[in-house]
Amino acid sequence: MPENKVYVYANLMQIRSGALDFAINFQMFDVEGKVVNEYEVHLSPQAAKLFATALSHQVKEYEARFGELPELYTENGKQQDEINSKQLQ
Repeated sequence: MPENKVYVYANLMQIRSGALDFAINFQMFDVEGKVVNEYEVHLSPQAAKLFATALSHQVKEYEARFGELPELYTENGKQQDEINSKQLQ
C-alpha cells in the first residue's frame, strides 16, 4: 500500500461538470454544520461514467445484502426527510 495514500470520510458531496471533466467535491461536516474537511476530485467524462457504473453496481450489491437504502433527496434537491416531516404535520 502506498505510504502517501489518504483516507477520507465524507457526509456530503457536490458534483459539477463541464465539457472536459467532472468535479466531485467531497465534504465532511461536524455536528455544528461546519465543514471540517473538503476534497475535490476531477475525472474525465469517460472515467466519470465508469465510476458511476461501478458505484451503482456496488450500491445494488450492498442493498441485496443489507436492505434497500432510503432516498435522501428528491429530483429537485429537497431533502426527503424535510418533505416527510411536513407530510406528517
